[in-house]
Amino acid sequence: MKQFYLTLSFLMACLLGACASSSSQAVKLQLNPEFRRAVPPPGPSPILVAPEAILTRLPNGLTLITIEKRNLPLVHATMVFKSGSASDPANRWGLAGFTNTILKTGTTSLSSNEIADAVETRGSSIGNHVGGDSSSLSFRALTESFHPVLEVFADIIKNPSFTPAEIERQRVQRLTALSQASDSPQRTANVVFHRTLYGPHPYGHTVLGNESSLKDITAEDLRSFYNNHYRPENAALIIVGDISSKDARSAVEKSFGQWSAGKGVTLPPEAPSPPAPGVFLVNKANAPQSQLRIGHLGVARTNPDYFSIVLMNAILGGTFNSRINMNLREDKGYTYGAGSHFDFRKSVGPFAVSTGVRTDVTLPAIEEVLKEIKTMRETDASEEELQNAKNRYSLALPGYFQTVGGIASMYSKVFTFDLPLDYYRELPGKLAAVSVADVRMAAQKYLHPDTMVILVVGDKAQVAGELPKLNRGDLQELDSTGDPL
Repeated sequence: MKQFYLTLSFLMACLLGACASSSSQAVKLQLNPEFRRAVPPPGPSPILVAPEAILTRLPNGLTLITIEKRNLPLVHATMVFKSGSASDPANRWGLAGFTNTILKTGTTSLSSNEIADAVETRGSSIGNHVGGDSSSLSFRALTESFHPVLEVFADIIKNPSFTPAEIERQRVQRLTALSQASDSPQRTANVVFHRTLYGPHPYGHTVLGNESSLKDITAEDLRSFYNNHYRPENAALIIVGDISSKDARSAVEKSFGQWSAGKGVTLPPEAPSPPAPGVFLVNKANAPQSQLRIGHLGVARTNPDYFSIVLMNAILGGTFNSRINMNLREDKGYTYGAGSHFDFRKSVGPFAVSTGVRTDVTLPAIEEVLKEIKTMRETDASEEELQNAKNRYSLALPGYFQTVGGIASMYSKVFTFDLPLDYYRELPGKLAAVSVADVRMAAQKYLHPDTMVILVVGDKAQVAGELPKLNRGDLQELDSTGDPL
């Protein structure tokens, strides 16, 4: 008991001493309030020092990109293929995504449960992703577990089983996800906008596809897509982390060296035909907001004006303090947020302004967006706007290279879009070289407000009478999949 009171007394004394010290410090600060008026000096700006990447090709055509990052005992591996949802056959929308997902559910020697046991007991997991132009599978593991997980990873990619039970299970999951997504006005707007913009072009549908195609996909369809696109000469394995390039190559040659080259062909999508401009409406009765998508066909990733376009769009609608967001959100109070983007793809991607606004301001919101686009074309951006746009990208770049997964993701883009291996080392200089005149040129060349597709997903009863005031032809009504009513 005596020891307890001694300890308590000691703690009280420490606390009282701390309080006294704090009070003394507060008195000093009150006597010298100038510290409150002095803005703390900024620290040094982050500088991107892109890691050195080493590229080699195995005899079977597989590209290997290795980047050493030794600060943590982690290794990340991503296998990326130059085939995404744009490679779906015309009557099998969603096949690329279905195929990519089914690979993880079993091999000729391992069931889905055995794969999970082999990977998860080593503190790892296998992820997958499908976009318009690429598909990928990836994992991250401790250095000591990298080799055994890589063996399972290789088995998944080389020897999928496509068992009927797993196919049906995945089919149900994808149909459920499609049904859930159809309840979202935002997703409906995205689906219908791309369908209206591209029509039957491969970029005109989402990775999930549609209900009829998902129900029709067979095991033969999955095997055919796999054989055509999951080939070593159509793939790159990107390994980042606590492993030397020499050891990484040795492990990959052991796991993938006997993976035979396929006989399929993967071609990038052809350039789409421009759609007819107009105003389109999808009815969402009693919706408190109107989802707006306003845009047209944009450019491919290989466009020589890429950096000027990126910074022009940052000023227009690509950042929080962009013109469109400041107008619709901060000035007018129409929305919680509005923005624009160019989706750069292997073929011509879309340009779109996206926002959700109060139903009662649907028409003026569209008019303000069109006004900002025209102003972007007709007047120069300020030097301050351009510098802010440059900072938005150049100062954020180092953050993308902080993790092994982030680095692998960045170099996946290098492979998918056939960029030079030193692309990220040259990137800061490319951004810095863009001038105000370059931004004006990009706006005049790549923004076309008079040929926009304008889509509204909202309450027909409240907005249909207003939209003809845009003077862009008859209002065209569509269903939630983009088919005319």
